[in-house]
Amino acid sequence: MSVARRAGLVLLIGALFFLWHAPLLSEAGRVRGFNSDSAILALMGKKMFDGRGFDLFFWGQNYIGPLTSMFIAAAGFATGAADPLALRLGVMAEVFLGIVLTGAAVALIDHRAAIATMVALAVTPPVILRMLITPLGAEMAFVLAALLLFLFLRGAPALLLGVAAGIGWWMNQQVVFTLAAIALVCAYRVRLVRDFRLRRAPVALAIFILGALRFLAFVIGVSLPFIVTPATDALVLLLLPLPFLLRFRLAPLASLAPLARFAAGFAFGYAPVWLGRLLGWYEPSYVFAFRLNYPPEVLAQVRSFGTVLSHWVGANVIVFCVLLAFAVWHARSESRMLLALIPLLNVAFYVFAAGGKPHYLIASVGMLFGVAALGALDLWRRSRVVAAALSIAALLTLGLSAKTMHRNLLAEPDPLPLLHAVRANQCAVTYADFWIAYRYRFLDQERGAWIPYLSQNRTRAESFAAQKLPGQRCLISKDGTVRPIDRDLPIVHRPPRSR
Repeated sequence: MSVARRAGLVLLIGALFFLWHAPLLSEAGRVRGFNSDSAILALMGKKMFDGRGFDLFFWGQNYIGPLTSMFIAAAGFATGAADPLALRLGVMAEVFLGIVLTGAAVALIDHRAAIATMVALAVTPPVILRMLITPLGAEMAFVLAALLLFLFLRGAPALLLGVAAGIGWWMNQQVVFTLAAIALVCAYRVRLVRDFRLRRAPVALAIFILGALRFLAFVIGVSLPFIVTPATDALVLLLLPLPFLLRFRLAPLASLAPLARFAAGFAFGYAPVWLGRLLGWYEPSYVFAFRLNYPPEVLAQVRSFGTVLSHWVGANVIVFCVLLAFAVWHARSESRMLLALIPLLNVAFYVFAAGGKPHYLIASVGMLFGVAALGALDLWRRSRVVAAALSIAALLTLGLSAKTMHRNLLAEPDPLPLLHAVRANQCAVTYADFWIAYRYRFLDQERGAWIPYLSQNRTRAESFAAQKLPGQRCLISKDGTVRPIDRDLPIVHRPPRSR
């Protein structure tokens, strides 16, 4: 396919994407749907647009960067203001870039599957539409995972791949699953594992059983001596059998050169964070942390994954699973294995890590649709009628799901009357819950000061400064009533939960 035809195809799918989601850009749609987390990303973009500075991280979370905020600021320059319209346009442009990069990566395997993948993502499964309505950082992982996959399949230099990985780790650490999958494929390429040592199986099995018993004791709360921590000791014992069972190939020094170039690129891509920490550009805050799930929690997550998948693909769960099964069954190349491995690692984390949330899976949704598209082509070679029927049914239900979500969005309560009430009371400083304060601070375009009250406060220094401003104080109660008050309220911060 020529460059001109590819560009025309991207423009055509882009037009479909933006026209399909026109309700999000309407006056009623643009002010609905997003919450305070999304508003913080928008406020960071507004800060860039106004020339007041650049935040290295999402306020209060040092594992989500400002990529989405950059898109919002860029959209603000196009529209003239970093307002709700710029929020919608910026996020839509970012997500569409992720769709294009996913299609480009799948095109390196099969260009027909790439077209199908891009069309399906543009018609929009519910998970993509949820990113457009309520961006939470997952849209960054969606774009960056697609970029890393494309660069690797394209055979990009290790230095360039490292730079992209460093920037990805800065922007959203969910790219670790894509990097882990790439590392496994690289290990497979160099035949890192040479052979299997069957004679040592009894020793390995004994160590594994010991580790399993140690982990069981940790789960049920039996106190036993430990070296590092109970969970770490158990994990080491569970992994220790691998060196007994497998003989690894020691890489010659020459083959380590690409790894060194990748590490140098990673350090360069992550340099803003290193420098920011050394120079005090940002305050340390809580970071992403997790523990392993207990067995009952694992079973609960496995049961919930069906619901998550249905939220991803609407009513297409059975159709989707059939296409995935065909694709995995016919996976004979490294590229196909990598495409399937990335979602698999994401799902494994969701199942086995405590606090795993559905939006942690979004980074791999493009790959999942790519695998399904390849499965549809495999099925097409066997039965064109069945493949066409399943594909048409999938696209129709995806479109219907998207339009239903559009209608639901427009049916949400109008947030503007509360803002009008604040302005009618001439509130210079308004106290409200976290989920009201930052959202309305953005809707208000920062004309007045908004202070989170008895909830998460991601900007405590600004809150203390706002209390020095003259003017009327107001409090918004949980039922949405605006009440003038005659004094400042105490700023009490309740730390947010790890995401």
